[in-house]
Amino acid sequence: MPYTYKKQGDQYCVYKKDTGKKVGCTDGTKEALNKYLAVLHMSTNKMKNELTLTSAGVKDILKAVLNHLELLPKLGFKKFKDVIEYLRYADQDDQKHLEDELKALGVNVVYESKESLVRRVIKEEVAKMLKKRKK
Repeated sequence: MPYTYKKQGDQYCVYKKDTGKKVGCTDGTKEALNKYLAVLHMSTNKMKNELTLTSAGVKDILKAVLNHLELLPKLGFKKFKDVIEYLRYADQDDQKHLEDELKALGVNVVYESKESLVRRVIKEEVAKMLKKRKK
């Protein structure tokens, strides 16, 4: 994400990472900040290191949030759908930031091991191939 933010009084102010130039400010809620950042992401070109919902770790973060939906307001989200939308336009820094916020709230993100990830991907691909064969 080419943006960073700082809490200033009762607002979150967003800055460009590369230049430090102020982009704008929101009211003091995390929800407003996350919405503002999502809009900024949608209005800019996709970044090379942008995550996708299938990127490593995203599924694990979504599982952790899903298991603790009561924490959504503390994370700055109203609905689980908002977390998905946030991660859709996130980069690795955003993913790490959300993981850190979860840890601060007492939730550890348990990452799928590489071996089980490979097994799952193979199983999914075989299922797709079998489904195509049946058609």
